[in-house]
Amino acid sequence: MVCHPILNGRDGTVRAMSARGYLGAVRFRVPDAARAGQFFGGLMACAPGRTDSGDSVLLSGSDTMTPIDAVFTEGAAEPPVRLVFRTPDPDAACARAIRAGGAGAHIGAMADSQSTPLAFELSPDAAGPPRRPATGDGALAATILYVRDTSLALGFYGDLFGLKFVPVGTSGNLWWIQGAPSIGVFPGPPEIRSIIYVPDGQAAVARVGDLGGQAGAIEAMGAYAVVGCRDGQDTPFWISWLDTDRSG
Repeated sequence: MVCHPILNGRDGTVRAMSARGYLGAVRFRVPDAARAGQFFGGLMACAPGRTDSGDSVLLSGSDTMTPIDAVFTEGAAEPPVRLVFRTPDPDAACARAIRAGGAGAHIGAMADSQSTPLAFELSPDAAGPPRRPATGDGALAATILYVRDTSLALGFYGDLFGLKFVPVGTSGNLWWIQGAPSIGVFPGPPEIRSIIYVPDGQAAVARVGDLGGQAGAIEAMGAYAVVGCRDGQDTPFWISWLDTDRSG
C-alpha cells in the first residue's frame, strides 16, 4: 500500500511531530491577497482573516489531520512560495539551518540547502501544532518539495528538526515525513506544491471551476485521488480525497 501524505494511518490517526519545530504555514505570493483568500476560503469553507500587513490568512481545520495555515501576500520581495516553520526558538533553528547547509540573512528569509525558501516563526504552543475543529470542506494538509537531490533534503530537515521520513512505493527516491503536518520529498525540478484534502472530491472539483479556477484530470495516488488545479491568479495546488472505489 502506498503511504498517503494526508493520513499517517488508515484509521486517520496523526503522530506527533518533533517538539523542535513543525510546518505551520505556507506563504504564497499573489497579485491580489484578498482575492486569493476568497478563492481558497470558498474552496475549503473557511473565512479568510487579514494580518496587519494586509496578508490574507486561512486557518482551516480537520478532525483527522493537523492543517497548515495558508498565507497569501502581495510582498514583491517574497518568492512564489515559502515554507514557514514554527518553533520554540526561531534563532536556534536559523543557526541549525546554516550549519546544515542553508542560507539566509534572518529568520524571515531563509533557504534550505537546495534553495527552497523557508522562514522561522515563534510557535504559539510549545507542545506542537494546534488542532482545530473541522471546517467541513477541506484543509491545507500536505506539501510536496520537489528537489534535485532527495538525500540532501532528507539530511537537511533531519538535522533541522529531527524529522524522520519513510519511503513511498518501491522507487527508493520518494519520501513522506513520519508525522504531521505532512511533507513529501520527491525528485524533480525545484517546486513546492501544496495539497488540500477534501471529503468530497467531485464537489471540490466543481467548486474550483465555480470560483474561477481550473482543474485537471483525476489521477490516482495509492488509495487516493488527486487533481492538479490552479486558482484564478494561476497559483498551482492539488486537491485530494479518499477514493472509496480503490480503497475498498
